Amino acid sequence: MGQADWYDISQLHRLRITVSYTASYTAVYTALQKDMMKGIRGAREVVLISPKEEGVKRGPASIRRSQAILEATPTNQLEGALVVETMKIIVAGSTGFVATEVIRQALSNPLITSIVALARRTTAVPQNAGPGADASKLKPVVCDDFENYSESVKKELSGADACIWLIAATPSKAKAMPWEDARKICLDYTVKGTETIAQLPRDSASKPLRFIYTSGAKAQRDQSQKPWILGDYTLMRGETESRVLDFAKHSNGAVEACVAKPGIIDAPGRTGLVMSVLGSIGRAVIGLPILDVSEIAATLLQQAVNGIEQETLFTDDLVRIGRKVLAAEKVGQAFPAATYMQRCQIWLRSNTDNSSHHAFFLKTGASAHEQFNRASSTNLNMRPFWLLTSLAAILGPAACTDTVPFTYNRTDFLLHGKPYQMIGGQMDPQRIPNEYWRDRLSMARAMGLNTIFTYIFWNDLEPSPGAWDFTGNNDIKKYFQIAQEEGLNVILRPGPYICGEREWGGFPAWLSEVPGMAVRTNNKPFLDASKTYLERLAEEVAPLQVTKGGPILMVQVENEYGSFGNDHIYVAAMRDMLKAQYEVPLYTNDGGGESYLAGGQITGVLAETDGDPKTGFEARDKYVTDPTSLGPQLDGEYYVTWIDTWGSNHTHNTNDGNTEALKKIQEDVAWVLTNKSSISIYMFHGGTNMGFQNAGLWIDNALAAVTSSYDYGAPLDESGRPTEAYYAIRETIIAHLGDNSTVPDVPVKSPLIEVPTFQLKPAVALFDILPKPAIQKNPTHMEALGQSYGFTMYRHKVKTAIKGSLKPGDVPRDRVLVYVNGERVGVIDRIYMVPATVTLDLKAGDVLELLVENMGRIDYGPALVEQRKGIVGNVTVGEDILLDWKTYPLSLEQPPVPQAKYRGPAPSATSTPIFYSGSFDVETIGDTFLELPGWVKGIVWVNGVNLGRYWIVGPQQSLYLPGCFLKNKGNEITVLALEPLAEATSAVGISKRVWGNNPDPDAP
Repeated sequence: MGQADWYDISQLHRLRITVSYTASYTAVYTALQKDMMKGIRGAREVVLISPKEEGVKRGPASIRRSQAILEATPTNQLEGALVVETMKIIVAGSTGFVATEVIRQALSNPLITSIVALARRTTAVPQNAGPGADASKLKPVVCDDFENYSESVKKELSGADACIWLIAATPSKAKAMPWEDARKICLDYTVKGTETIAQLPRDSASKPLRFIYTSGAKAQRDQSQKPWILGDYTLMRGETESRVLDFAKHSNGAVEACVAKPGIIDAPGRTGLVMSVLGSIGRAVIGLPILDVSEIAATLLQQAVNGIEQETLFTDDLVRIGRKVLAAEKVGQAFPAATYMQRCQIWLRSNTDNSSHHAFFLKTGASAHEQFNRASSTNLNMRPFWLLTSLAAILGPAACTDTVPFTYNRTDFLLHGKPYQMIGGQMDPQRIPNEYWRDRLSMARAMGLNTIFTYIFWNDLEPSPGAWDFTGNNDIKKYFQIAQEEGLNVILRPGPYICGEREWGGFPAWLSEVPGMAVRTNNKPFLDASKTYLERLAEEVAPLQVTKGGPILMVQVENEYGSFGNDHIYVAAMRDMLKAQYEVPLYTNDGGGESYLAGGQITGVLAETDGDPKTGFEARDKYVTDPTSLGPQLDGEYYVTWIDTWGSNHTHNTNDGNTEALKKIQEDVAWVLTNKSSISIYMFHGGTNMGFQNAGLWIDNALAAVTSSYDYGAPLDESGRPTEAYYAIRETIIAHLGDNSTVPDVPVKSPLIEVPTFQLKPAVALFDILPKPAIQKNPTHMEALGQSYGFTMYRHKVKTAIKGSLKPGDVPRDRVLVYVNGERVGVIDRIYMVPATVTLDLKAGDVLELLVENMGRIDYGPALVEQRKGIVGNVTVGEDILLDWKTYPLSLEQPPVPQAKYRGPAPSATSTPIFYSGSFDVETIGDTFLELPGWVKGIVWVNGVNLGRYWIVGPQQSLYLPGCFLKNKGNEITVLALEPLAEATSAVGISKRVWGNNPDPDAP
C-alpha cells in the first residue's frame, strides 16, 4: 500500500443514506443523523431514506445484509459507499443445550439477520428467547448425512458468514458406541463440514468464513502424548482441532478458524448438588473449570460476529469474553450504534475506473466506539470524521508499491496486477550443457514461450550426503538469471520427487541406505532429508522469486503424487517446507482423473493437471471442490510425444512428417490459449541423460530403460535444432497473440558437423583394473558400497562341483553378464518379462564372475519405492547357495588411462569387457552425432565427459556430442565395449541423425 493521505469528510457536498433493513435502520439513524452528521459541517444536503421509501421489503428473509449507501462528490472526484454489515450464521448441532443458548442470544442480536440451525432433527425456537428476539431469523435445516450433504442442504447453508460447530459425541456417549462411530461424529463430520461450508458461495466471498469449533479443555493436539484419562478420546478431539486450524491456515485467507476449549459447562436446570459435585471433581482431579452456558454462547457469537480474537480460547478466555459481552448487554451497550460504526467501511471508487474498488476504514482522533459513546453520553458535537485512503485509490495501482507481483484469482494468473497467460515449455538445465543454456532459452522465446518450467535433480546436487554441487550444469541460479535476461519467467519444480525419466525420479541413491527410509511418505528420515535438500536449494534460488525482482512465479509441490498415493499428511509436509522458503504461490500437478486429484490435491495449494487439456480441465473442475485449490487452469505437462526406451521393438517417438499429429498439437494449443488457460509443452527441449542418469520404467512386469537421448520428439531436438513441431506451435502462438505478438525471429543455427571415420584400439580390459574388493560371505548391493551408478562385479571361486540354473539374487538388477573362467556364458536382462535362463555346470576351482549393470532406477509408480542395485539376496546355482564373494564397485566416473600396450584378451564374442581408445581432430568446432557401427553395447567418453550408453537394439543409434566438449586437435575418445567384437573398431561423426532398431543378440 502506498503513502496514506487524509480527506476531510466535511468537504463532501452531498450525502445520501439508504438503510435497507428495519432493525439496522434505527441504529444507523441514531449513529449518523443525530451524531455523525453534526460533524459534517460542509454538507449542503443530508437525506435519509427509510426502507419504506425505498420500496424495500422489510425482514431478514429478504435482506440479510444491511447497507447504508453514501454517495459523495468531493473535489477529488471520489465516490463512496458506507457499508454496515449484518450476518448469516450456521449453528451446527443446533439441538444441544449449548447450541440452544447460542440461538437464544443470536435471535436478539441485530447484527445477525439469519440463523441456520443444522441438525438431524428440526430445531425449535428456544422457549426463553425473550421479548427482543426475532424468531423469523431462525431457519431449521435437517441433515440426514453429515458426510454427504444434499444439494438442498447446501443451498440453505450458502451465503453464511460464520459457522459455530457444536457437533460432537460426549465422552460418555463415545464410550457407549463403537469407536469408529465416535470418531466419525467428532472428527469426520467436522472436517467434512468445514470443507463443505468453505466451498459454498457467499455474498461476502472477499472476506473469510469464520469457523468456530467447540472442543474440550483436555483435547490433546500432540498425538505423541498418552493422556491417562480418556486417552483415545482426547487425542481424537485434539486431532480434530488440528485439522480445523490447518485447513484455515492453508486456505489462502478463505477461512478463519477458532477453537473453543471449555471445561464443564453449567446451564439452567443443571445446577445444584450434581453440578456442584461435578465441578469440584473436575477442578480437583483433572483440572476442569466450570463456566456458565450463557458465557460460552456469548463468546462464540462474539467471535462469529466481531472477529476471531485468538486461535484458541481456553475456559478463562471464554469466561472473560462472555462476561464482558453479557455485562454490556445488561446496560444496553451490547449492540449500540457505535458497534455498527466499528464495522463500517468506506468503499472508494474513482469515477474514471469502474473496475477497481478499494476498502478503507472511518477514522477519528479516538476510536469510533469511544467517539460514539462520548457523543451519546455528553451530547457534545462529534469531531469531523476523516477518510483514510491511499494513493492507490486516486492514482491507480501503478502509483503505489507492488506488494503482490504474482497471484491469481478464479480465472486468471495476475502478473503485476494484469492477467498473465503462461505459454510455457519444460526444459531442465541439468540435461543441457551450461554453455548452451542461453541458446536454448532464446529458442524458447523465439517459439513464443514466456515461461520455462524446470525440474531440479536432487541427485545431481547432493551426490553424497552433505556434499553439495551448484557448479557447471548444477548452477541453477545462473540458469534462472539467463532465463530472465532472455525475457522468460520461471516455474520451479524442485521435487524432491520429479519423475522426468531421471534416475530414481531425481532421488539420490544414498537415500536407500538411510535406516528406516521410505520415500514419498510421511516418513521422518525421508522428510528430514527432503527438508535439508529443499532448504539448501532455496538458499540458491529463493532470492530469484518475482517478489524479489527475479523470474520465479510459482513453485510446484511434489509431482503427480496422486499417481502414487494419497498420504495427505506427507503432501502437507512438502507444502509446508516450501511455504517456509518461498513467497510465491504453490501448486500441485496431477493427472486428469478423480483418483489422481484426490491423492495429490492439498488444502491451500492451487491444483493443476497434466496430459490432455480438455480431460484435465474438466476433471479439475469436477473433482476438486476445496476453494483454496481452485484457480485458473494450467496444463502443466502437455505431451507432444512420448519417451524413448531401449529395445528392438521400441521405435523413436517423433511428430516430424506426421501431418495429423502436428495438426492435433496445433488444435490443442489453440484451444487452451483461446480459453484463456495456460500450458506447458512437455518437453520443449529434452536434452540428454548423460552418463548413467537415465531412469527405468516398470512396464508389463519388465524394465523399460530410458535411452540416454532425451530427445522426446520435442519441438527443439536434442541438439537444439527446431523441428516441424517447433514451427507448428510457433505459428499457433503467434496467431493467438495477434497484433500483440512480440515473438522474436528464430535465431539462425550453425550446421552440425561431420567427423570422418576414425579408428579405436583396445586399451585395457575392465577386469584387469578392478579396485580393491569388499570381501564378505554374501554379495553386497551397490549402495552399501557407497556407489550410486555404473556396474558392480561379483567374483566367487567354486569350492565343490555344482550345476543348475543361476539366480543372481532376488531379481536381476538389472543386466547381468555371466562369466566362467573369463569367458562370457550368458546374459540375464530384466528388460524381458522372462529373462534368459543361464544354466551352469561348475567344478571346484572354477571362477564365477557376475558383472551387474545398473540400467536406471525406476522413476514412476509403486515399483520405485525399493530401488537397490547390484545383487540383493543370495546367489544360487540350482539349490546351492554360493557363499564367500569379492565385490568390486565400478562407478566409472572417469575412463581409465590406456595401457602402453594392451595385454588383455583378444576381442571376441565371449571375452570380458574391453576399453577402447582413440582420438580425432575437427577443422570447425560444432555439434555432431557420434555413431559406432557394429558395436553391441557400452559406454562412451569424449574428452572425459560420459556421453551415455550405446546399444545396437535402438532406437538410439548415435550419441549427441555437443561442440562445447570439443577442441580442434586431439579429442580423446574412450569406449567401454561390454560385448567386444573383433570387427567393431571404428566410430564416425554424422550431421544427420538416424534412428533405428536391430535384433538383440542377447535376447532370451
